[in-house]
Amino acid sequence: MGIWTNLFAQKNTAELKTFKNSEKKYSIKYPENWEIKTDEDGIVSIEPKNMEGGIYISAYNGITFPDEKMNSFILESSNLSSEYEDRIGSGEENGIKSWYLSYTDSNNTLTCMRMWKRKGDNLWFVSTEIEPKYWKKGWKDVIVKILTSFEIN
Repeated sequence: MGIWTNLFAQKNTAELKTFKNSEKKYSIKYPENWEIKTDEDGIVSIEPKNMEGGIYISAYNGITFPDEKMNSFILESSNLSSEYEDRIGSGEENGIKSWYLSYTDSNNTLTCMRMWKRKGDNLWFVSTEIEPKYWKKGWKDVIVKILTSFEIN
């Protein structure tokens, strides 16, 4: 988790609340003044009210490809070339495998952080996209704090 330790905190850090999704078996902390929405596909958005960006979570069951194919899956699903493969970090703790990737999009308009967690045939995807100007104004620490709070229940 060290890869995320220095990434997301606002100058006036709000209290963090916990969002639990019992159906998808996860929880995550978020600033109390952010809004949570779930779309028709079950994707959860946790977003601040006053700026673009936020945290997005989706969960999938029935994933059958082997872990050895995760790097290829990550690059393909993120529309990234193979040159990004060496940026993918990974680890395992308590039977949960994790992959991490951070990059700036090709237009330099978004800073992206992505995290995949896998347990058996279940896969959780947590991502953030934020404008670099906000990232540089202290949001990096807040986002990291949120991402590192994500837990499989």
